[in-house]
Amino acid sequence: METETILYETKEFLVVKKPVGLASQGDGSTDDLCSRLAARCGRVCYAVHRLDQMTGGVMVYAKTKATAAALGQAFAAHAVQKEYLCVTEGCPKPAQGQLCDVLFFDRAAGKSFPVRQKADGTYRRGAKPAKLFYEVLQQADTSVGTRALLRVRLETGRTHQVRCQMAAQSTPLCGDGKYGGRDHGCRAALWAASLRFTDPKTGKELSFCASPPQSYPWNLFDCIEKERWGEP
Repeated sequence: METETILYETKEFLVVKKPVGLASQGDGSTDDLCSRLAARCGRVCYAVHRLDQMTGGVMVYAKTKATAAALGQAFAAHAVQKEYLCVTEGCPKPAQGQLCDVLFFDRAAGKSFPVRQKADGTYRRGAKPAKLFYEVLQQADTSVGTRALLRVRLETGRTHQVRCQMAAQSTPLCGDGKYGGRDHGCRAALWAASLRFTDPKTGKELSFCASPPQSYPWNLFDCIEKERWGEP
């Protein structure tokens, strides 16, 4: 497994490139990124958001409880701009747009589902609105069908949001069998490409980005190497 890379560090927090396959945090009984960072820093680190184990990319971890609370509030208030890259099986139409759904996460099934509004105008308990914007950056024709590289900007942060909403468009993420993907050549192709947030101590606007691995299906798209994700 690829090791984590520290992109930026202060006395209050770290920005890290999380490798695919490593859990964001755990209970201490298995390997996870939060424990690795604590060992490297010689102090407790706090995860203020999370990525699925098979999703890599940019994350921020706090070194103090006060910073964890401040950053956690920023995430909750949608004051943190998050951009993802993903590869879909098939190409969504139109080539760019906004997806608005109401999602329910079924803990027993371990996945999210879009839900419809009831006759009385309400939704089932626990369902939450989900909103994202996407743009098709490049397409590639392969022996197993079209693959499309998308840039996705989240307005909300629901469990499996990108995976669920893209699958609802009949364009599941490449390799995402849980949500209907049929490509067995990879795991769910989702990458946290950039984070933009305000340093809670200095008030400075910060932006960080990282490119996905040079492996299938990311290596189908030459534009990945030509652009630095998330920068102005």
